[in-house]
Amino acid sequence: MGIGLIDDVCPPTGIFAAVNQITSAKEVIILPAAGHQKVKGSQAAFDERCWEAWLPVLRQAQPAPTASK
Repeated sequence: MGIGLIDDVCPPTGIFAAVNQITSAKEVIILPAAGHQKVKGSQAAFDERCWEAWLPVLRQAQPAPTASK
């Protein structure tokens, strides 16, 4: 899950609360300069992780990889 710290549509506090309710494997990407939309590449870290790491394995019916702690 990508969390934009300056998102005024889906505030980060609510997103963190939702993430804390997920009991399965999860990965959070903090986007300090991201609002609700992709402005000037502010969500590039999330896009890279989504399209290059998660999507290819999900297409093969494998679980999404999570970053190690």
